[in-house]
Amino acid sequence: MRLHVRPILSAMLRNWTGPVLVAAQISITLAVLINAVYIVKQRVDRIGRPTGIDVENIFVIRSVGVNDKYAHEAAMRADLAYLRGVTGVVAAAPISSPPLTGRGDRIGVMLKFDDHAHGIVTHYYEVDDQALAALGVRLAAGRFFQANEVLPPRRTSGDVIGAPVAVITQALANDLYPDGHALGKPIYDSFGFLTAPATIVGIIEHMHGSRVSWDKFDRILMAPRLPFPDEPAVNYLVRTRPGQRDVVLRAVDEHMQNSNPDRMIEWTRTLEYLKNLSYVADRNMAIFLVAITLMLIAITCIGIYGLATFNVSRRARQIGTRRALGAQREDIVRYFLVEKADNDSWSDHRLRTRSSERLLAFHSLWLTAAGSLLSRRRDPDALDRRATGRMAARAPCRRGVTGSGDTQRLRAVPPSTEGFVTLNLPKQQQG
Repeated sequence: MRLHVRPILSAMLRNWTGPVLVAAQISITLAVLINAVYIVKQRVDRIGRPTGIDVENIFVIRSVGVNDKYAHEAAMRADLAYLRGVTGVVAAAPISSPPLTGRGDRIGVMLKFDDHAHGIVTHYYEVDDQALAALGVRLAAGRFFQANEVLPPRRTSGDVIGAPVAVITQALANDLYPDGHALGKPIYDSFGFLTAPATIVGIIEHMHGSRVSWDKFDRILMAPRLPFPDEPAVNYLVRTRPGQRDVVLRAVDEHMQNSNPDRMIEWTRTLEYLKNLSYVADRNMAIFLVAITLMLIAITCIGIYGLATFNVSRRARQIGTRRALGAQREDIVRYFLVEKADNDSWSDHRLRTRSSERLLAFHSLWLTAAGSLLSRRRDPDALDRRATGRMAARAPCRRGVTGSGDTQRLRAVPPSTEGFVTLNLPKQQQG
């Protein structure tokens, strides 16, 4: 395959500004593209991480006491009794903060008492004995809490009763006990919410915590206690049967809004909605980077197309001369493909339709003849050479010689047309 490297390099050296600018533009675009693809892939992978939770079938209700008559523990038990009796509900449980929401409590966990230097920061949840079923997570080892192990809510004042048992995730168990034998082992915490020490009675296979952007998103510790944060509030996790979430949500929300005048239902949301809200920054970043990258690619393509089109149109006479002297279409295309490294450099100058071929050929002949008549210094034989080159650049011809004597005829016949153009050339200039 002939690449004609020497004339290509010569042409680029004579006109180096355009190729250098296009090369710089392509380099910048490729650098942005590679980095954008990497960042977008990170964001998409983060959003698509398996949570271990039955997100599609869970909704969350937040209840807050509004006056001094509000009895937090009694209201919580009455709400749970109602929720667990609703048709379509698989399980309902209180939790100190819902997972996948971006906010939640964290504590330090360690293997020795007051060893904060070697403590591992982890998510902390206070739940009851039905939290495992309400979340839809699975145990890898051990058991979950029993009803008689669930402690009353923490008070705003006074000593805290430590929980004697705890359930952790497999990721946290691997950090605490790399040998893989965490079940039944003791742990300590940095806030005194557990007894000194507490015993690990269960290990959850996999679960995401509240802070989805945290590198320790799957480090979780659960304690058997009814939630009571700084305000008399509680979040209810309600898991329904597949396909019944929205129906149950509307019925439950309507009932609970009017069931207790001493509290208010602050909001009721699906866990899927809360998860999407937590990942909105990652999603927006991915969309922004994709849009910017596509814009840069479009601008680069326009630049390459413009430069290639300009060079091809400026050298139409050269192309036509090469075609008239026997160069094939693939030779011309290959020349510009190698020179511009662009697959579209010649495609936008493809052959015209049948009617336009003949019209452009005669139009080119007219312009050339008029120019030659206005200039007496020009070679009279150049008329035929220029006309042939211009015509061949616009419509490749079947070349043939007819006649005899000192003057012969060059037939230039556009493809698939019945007419032809006849030029009189001196015999010594045929080629």
